[in-house]
Amino acid sequence: MAADPASPARRASARRWLVALLLAALAVAGGWAAVRRAVPARPDPWLRAGAMPSLASGVGERWFWVERSKGAPQRLVVAQGREARAIAEADAVTTYHADGQRVAWIERSGKQWRVCVSELGAVGRRVLWQGPEEPWGARLVWPGVCWLRRTPAEAPGLRAHPPLGPQLEVVGASLSGGPVVSVGTLPEEGPGEVLGEHGASLVVAAWRTGAPGNTVFYLVPVGGAPVRRLAGEVGIQHGVLERDGALVWPAPSREATVEAAASCIRRLPARGGGIETIAEWLPARGALFVTQRGLIYVGGEWRSEAWLPGAPTELPRPAPRHRDVAVVAAGERDLLLVSVTAAAAKPMLYRAPLP
Repeated sequence: MAADPASPARRASARRWLVALLLAALAVAGGWAAVRRAVPARPDPWLRAGAMPSLASGVGERWFWVERSKGAPQRLVVAQGREARAIAEADAVTTYHADGQRVAWIERSGKQWRVCVSELGAVGRRVLWQGPEEPWGARLVWPGVCWLRRTPAEAPGLRAHPPLGPQLEVVGASLSGGPVVSVGTLPEEGPGEVLGEHGASLVVAAWRTGAPGNTVFYLVPVGGAPVRRLAGEVGIQHGVLERDGALVWPAPSREATVEAAASCIRRLPARGGGIETIAEWLPARGALFVTQRGLIYVGGEWRSEAWLPGAPTELPRPAPRHRDVAVVAAGERDLLLVSVTAAAAKPMLYRAPLP
């Protein structure tokens, strides 16, 4: 005798199948939503740069970078909204520092070097110093600009003996111009950079060139007190000052079999005490940025990513990003990204929230 298609058993089985299919659909939808949350959508294009940005930094709503194209002058660029303009064009723009009101930079035209400053809302610039010798590491420090320059050796034949060799002098000038004054002298030949202010002193990095190189950090009192050495590190390292005055820098990892294959982050608290390692196993040759959400390390083996240092006992993790973009730098308020699928000559830039 044939079964009744409309029997209660057959109807119950159909309902179970429908429920199973509905649950499976919900699971797939939930999984896809989780993937969408983990992998951000491609951000909206912001603007197209004239060349791949270098030395990029974000200050408030503005972004700054240097464009270097073969056969063309180098350009210091500021971008706000959806517009970018060149602040300076020269044969070389080696360094700059910007705050919310002005920007200072070092440029070279021909054989002449200049230290310049410009108000962000104005047109034109003010030359604070010019000469044939290369200066380094200009930084805005109230009430002017400080930078580094090399002084001649007391005994030119004894360069290997620091007290008699060339010295690295910290100098400064007022924003309105006037004479260049000496702030302090380091027993180093240079180059280097001024990292910022800590109380009534400047924090300065001096680089000892030659493989693998060394970096030495100094505290230079503005009032003429003796210079104090803070720390030293293997390699040419670019340190930053956190908002509380702590000195932080990347360094070769001592946990890796080959130190140069990975980086760590070291920190010297502003209150004093010993140097501490606050993060390990980061990609080598990255850069540190101080943001509104703390430190962010930008680096990567194939594509640069934004890494969150986390706790000392945790491995760092990269922030999620779309596969078509790479991180250029972390600003105070957001990330600067670049397309990895378009031509590198004039790349498309993007902005994304801080992780």
